[in-house]
Amino acid sequence: MTAKNGRVYYNCTIREERGLWWKDGALAVKDGRVAACGERAGVMSQYGDWPQEDLKGATVLPGFNDAHLHFYQLGADLAALDLSQVSSREELREKLELEIESKKEGDILLGIRLNDSRFPEERLPERDFLDSLPTDDPVILRRICYHAAAVNSKTLELAGIDRDKTDPEGGKIGRYSDGSPNGLLFDSAVDLVLEKLPEPGSSEIISTLDQAGKHLLQQGITSVGIDDLAALNRAEDMLAAYQGYLQATRIRPRLYLQQRIKNTADLEKLTEISRPTGEGNEELRYGPIKIMLDGSLGARTAALTTSYLDDPGNKGDLLLEAAELQEILRKGYQQGFIPAIHAIGDRAIKTALEAIKAAAPKLESLHRSQIIHCQLTRPALIAELGRHQLWAVVQPVFLKSDRQMVKNRLDRELQQNCFAWHSLSRAGVQLAFSSDAPIEPTNPLFGLKASVSRQDWQGRPEQGFLPEERLSLDQALEFYSKAGARLSGESQNKGSLGTGQLADFIVLEEDPRRLSPSDLASLEVQQTYLAGKRVI
Repeated sequence: MTAKNGRVYYNCTIREERGLWWKDGALAVKDGRVAACGERAGVMSQYGDWPQEDLKGATVLPGFNDAHLHFYQLGADLAALDLSQVSSREELREKLELEIESKKEGDILLGIRLNDSRFPEERLPERDFLDSLPTDDPVILRRICYHAAAVNSKTLELAGIDRDKTDPEGGKIGRYSDGSPNGLLFDSAVDLVLEKLPEPGSSEIISTLDQAGKHLLQQGITSVGIDDLAALNRAEDMLAAYQGYLQATRIRPRLYLQQRIKNTADLEKLTEISRPTGEGNEELRYGPIKIMLDGSLGARTAALTTSYLDDPGNKGDLLLEAAELQEILRKGYQQGFIPAIHAIGDRAIKTALEAIKAAAPKLESLHRSQIIHCQLTRPALIAELGRHQLWAVVQPVFLKSDRQMVKNRLDRELQQNCFAWHSLSRAGVQLAFSSDAPIEPTNPLFGLKASVSRQDWQGRPEQGFLPEERLSLDQALEFYSKAGARLSGESQNKGSLGTGQLADFIVLEEDPRRLSPSDLASLEVQQTYLAGKRVI
């Protein structure tokens, strides 16, 4: 039979719905959906008279699904100064001075992804350092975790932060011993600065979203969980921008919207301007309410049950009291919103779990609830998370950046139970992979490498960090594709190459099974397809 809107892709290694690999495989696509996938001979026996495309021995996989990143921030930061590879204050000064020379007078200097754990002193530069730079303009350096920033005196003045300014709810202003601001801002205190930056117009926002979407498609990411509703501190404007983006841009990844709120007042407003979890369509699906419960390991604000080894007395910060969190969740469930709670430290994860258990009206609601990051755990906590079958949206690539901090900052039990992907999965926790971009690079192949090698960017340690927590390549691919579709309630529609599924797939130059874990990150996505149409 012939098909006007059908095509067969053949001469490829292909991974199909059941996790089976076909060395001599083929994929038949019609009207944007998979008609057949499997062994070449079987597919050709049914669809051999359709138009055909020889993939010349390449490998076909379902499109990647990054379950959590910051879509708008990713697009905005593509034009910012990347400081991720800076490893000393001297190197930082050199890079900033070069940037100052290239900028116009009056322009804000925005640096991103500054990782002070690479510095010998493992501390962010304070105001006195930034004030010594040859500029009178605002300087804002955002830490790699985005939970902290270092700013100069001009920026503090712009934001109205002085000796008398009190810490905002859910944040902290760093201070010198005399009480004056030292230029370090943590969590919601960073917003005091961001709120003073020039506000982009709707066309600029849509253009920024378009840049982010194109970048993700180049990485083979066809579906993405996005956390942007608070990016402009105007949820209604961001929602309108998404709709504008969908109307203006034909080629884009499929979006699953995480809807960030801080309190019950935000939730009440959300019920007026947005839609409950699960509503929407293939292009934009409305997701959970996103709630920040603690900070990050890098900023020493992740909430722990024990003190940081390199900062005695500091156990991090819970950004909400347990009772307040429970009340938000209770009202959210009533309004049809499933929660997704940012929790990195073990105290935050435990607090999130207990609040979900207390507020969830039924088992289905509990099993659909999510903990974002779930990074620093203990054996009893892992067992309890598994017993209740919660979702954990984790970032394998975090291991590459955070491994050394684990050794320097955490007690022994936390050291032995962090990034515990194998233990979490074995206990019954539902895992989905993400990058948390722009905090880490979007490339899913970096995450695949980290999950199967357990090594940092330099390939250390040789045997892998906590090697018993390694995942198989097949597990990692599932967590980076079908798991994300299950998370958003769309596994019947996407996430694999089963018959009837959306034909969202990628073409890799080589079969990843033939490569060593250390070589996975060098793989390249040659082609990306959405609904059977090549977009990259």
